[in-house]
Amino acid sequence: MKLLLILYNILLVISAPLWVPIGYIVLYFKGKAQHFSERLGFIKLQKTSDNKNITILFHAASVGEVRSIHNLITEIRDRNSNINIAISTMTTTGRDIAINEIKADYAFLIPIENKIAIRRIIKKLNIKISFIVDTELWPNMIVTFARYTKLIMINARISDKTFNTYYFFKPFFAYLLKQFTFIFAKSNEDKNKIDSLNSTIKTIALGNIKFQKRKNIDEIKPVENIPNSNYILIASTHSNEEEIFIKAFKRNRDKFDKLIIAPRHINRSPSINDLALSLNLTSSLFSNIDINTDVIVIDKLGMLEPLYINASKIFIGGSIVDIGGHNIYEALQFSKTVATGKHLYNFKEVQVIADEYSLIDYLETDVEIDRWLALNDKHKNLNFISFFEKIDTINSSVINKVIDTIQNIIKE
Repeated sequence: MKLLLILYNILLVISAPLWVPIGYIVLYFKGKAQHFSERLGFIKLQKTSDNKNITILFHAASVGEVRSIHNLITEIRDRNSNINIAISTMTTTGRDIAINEIKADYAFLIPIENKIAIRRIIKKLNIKISFIVDTELWPNMIVTFARYTKLIMINARISDKTFNTYYFFKPFFAYLLKQFTFIFAKSNEDKNKIDSLNSTIKTIALGNIKFQKRKNIDEIKPVENIPNSNYILIASTHSNEEEIFIKAFKRNRDKFDKLIIAPRHINRSPSINDLALSLNLTSSLFSNIDINTDVIVIDKLGMLEPLYINASKIFIGGSIVDIGGHNIYEALQFSKTVATGKHLYNFKEVQVIADEYSLIDYLETDVEIDRWLALNDKHKNLNFISFFEKIDTINSSVINKVIDTIQNIIKE
């Protein structure tokens, strides 16, 4: 397996003259070329807290993964003030959330597969424990973290499609999984998949850290320049989903004042705005809002929860197209039912509990969408209290087990 890793690194070096300029060009056209040097490992690590002696690093790919560890990090800080928190991400939006919401001591874009740069970061920040959130199996990153730190995977999950790929290359992925001190799997199903790849690892079916504690709803204020009108909110949507709901909104125009679209990737907002205009609706971007338009397309981060407060109907995207769905709990915490497509496997654990209390409507066809839009709000008569109690119990258990593991490692 070490020979395979050597061959892999030789291939990376040989292909660098190709992927480096291509990577820069892609970022340039996305307006993110200024971050390119950081992705290569040229990271300025300015210490923001000088009274702490060790660092725990969390590698979280993007926004959803970063937000999923917020409560865990809060608990770590509450129990041990002598720990710095570093968060590495794959996206600039994820890094911004790590800085602005979690207040990480360090936040940076991971110089993916640059083992020299990763080793420098570990040494400079005195990282003792590294967490990989979800299943990010980058060979150089994993091997380097494992060599210099205790490496733990949390929220580990393997889809059926990915598992088939891993199993085909079983010796290589077994070697990568062997690098982890512990693996905390989302479910028994995920644990069984990991065990079938490498049964020697200490893998525990812990649960989903994306179960979050319910926020204080009173502290979240509605969006000031969007009045408390009768609007549909479609959130975390992907290509094709917006068109489906714009057309559904036109068919049910007499029932709602507005359609608000908050796409998963806000760089798509201008094209979604153009789509609404092309379908003969008035539309505006939130950054240049015209409150009288039929459609408002959100082009700013951090807007979902303030929009959930007054929404009459909520659809969570990435679920009609086969992405796996996005965080339904963020909307459910407002004691409102949500609608999704049939592809919600990324949040299977919270989905199962929400289904116990009939909190999710599943949509696939235009007929089902129209029927859903015609229904009166039913969430007022549902028992959300039992749902939240069950989620909080699971959330507390998961966090406590992870923190106990951290404390035991620190004592070693």
